[in-house]
Parts: sequence; C-alpha cells; structure tokens
Amino acid sequence: MKAILLLVILVISPCFAAPVDPTEFFGPGIGFINDPSSHALLQVSLGDLPPALDPNMQGGKSIRVLHWVALPDERNIVIYPGSSGRLRIDQDHFHHAGHISSNQIHIVGGNPADVNSSLRYGVVYTVEGSLPDNYDSRITEKIDILSRSEMAIGLLMTGLGAKPDPVLYPNPEVFDLKSSYFRGTTVAYITMCSIVLLAPCPPVPGADAAYGSLILFPVVSFTGFNPVYNRYVLLPPHTTLTIITELRIGHGPRREQAIFPGF
Repeated sequence: MKAILLLVILVISPCFAAPVDPTEFFGPGIGFINDPSSHALLQVSLGDLPPALDPNMQGGKSIRVLHWVALPDERNIVIYPGSSGRLRIDQDHFHHAGHISSNQIHIVGGNPADVNSSLRYGVVYTVEGSLPDNYDSRITEKIDILSRSEMAIGLLMTGLGAKPDPVLYPNPEVFDLKSSYFRGTTVAYITMCSIVLLAPCPPVPGADAAYGSLILFPVVSFTGFNPVYNRYVLLPPHTTLTIITELRIGHGPRREQAIFPGF
C-alpha cells in the first residue's frame, strides 16, 4: 500500500477564489492538513523500495513521487524527488509539523545498500502558496546526506525536479515543465563542522581541525527538468552533502523569503 502525506499551505486572505480541496485531486490522504483558505498543496507519496536500490532485498519504503497543486490554474504538477528518492525511510520519521513548520514534511532514512549505516539522509519539503496580488507558489527540497564513514564514499547527486531515472521509474508519469512561468534553482555543498565556531572536528589531512571545511558546487538555475541529475560526488569522511532545490511557478514577481522558515 502506498503511504501519502499531504501538506496544505494556509493563506488567510479573503481575496482568493475557491480553495483547493486535496481530496478532489488526490483522494483521501494519510495525515493531511486542510484549511478553508488553502491554495497550494504538496503530496509526498511513498512506495516500495525499487529492486535496483535494494540489493540486499530487505524491503522498506522510499519517496516515489510528489504532486504539487498551485494557483492560478490548479494544475496537478508531477515532480520526482532528488537524491532523497534513493533512501530507505525510517518507519518512525515521516511527518509534518512538530519540530518543523506546519507547511513542511520531514523524512529521515538511510542508504538501503549500506549495511553499516555509514550514510544517513534527512529531507525537508516545504510548500508555500500565493499572496492576494501574486499568484505564485513554490516548493523546496532540502537534503542532508551525512557520512559517518572513515573513508570517502561515492554517491549520485540529483536535484528535485530532474528527469525520472528509467532504472527507478520504468513507466514514469511526466509533466511538461518547459514553461516561462516555471523556474528552478539548485545549490549544493559539502561541509564538515562549523566555519564560524571553534569545535572539535574529525581530523582532515592538511586542514585546520579547529574549523570546518567547505566544498561549494556551482549554483544551477533552470526551466524544464533539473539538469542536476545523477552527478557523481565523492563525499569525504565525516562530512555532510547538502542539496537545496527551489521550484517556483506563477505569474507574479518573485517573492524573496527564507527557504525554510522556522527550520
């Protein structure tokens, strides 16, 4: 059975048209939030872990697809997860609200092929709706991949909204993202500890252990599918790879806001 978690952004202005009903688009959901003035929805659907990601045949669930409904025309936009789609989700950590905002989903898991639990994944999805004079919606995906290994680990880096991998999605549902009203940005970096605070960091040959290190990848802006797709990355020992993608659709001017308010 497919697990579903729906988030509905809450908009308090009375100037909008009729609110979006999540059951109209998705049917009954598990743990979804609704409000009379909701105008942007994000559905995160889980499915069985694909065999290509489960060589040890241990089973489990993974993030399979996202459905995004936004004004002005309430299109059901199909989006595929980034590198988060390669994790096995911990059964006890797939939720909204709590220690994150009510318009966010938090997911924690591990690498299904990693019997030593050397890699841990954390993901936060955020959905935001429109302002009265600005029919604009945005979703973001923030992925942290933490290495607890004493050796460098190679992995594939993918941003939210990339073309679905045919190995993981044999018959994918594809939405045409080539629109002047759709745009996306991905930034990724690798860090070890803080670059501000003096903190005990694992030793790195040739580096000052008192401060953290940073590897910053080029920022990518795009329309259509996200070009950050299955890029090979070598993750040094005891570091974290962070991948942040924002997808935005609408007809109004860009609103500058914090990517993850309250997180």
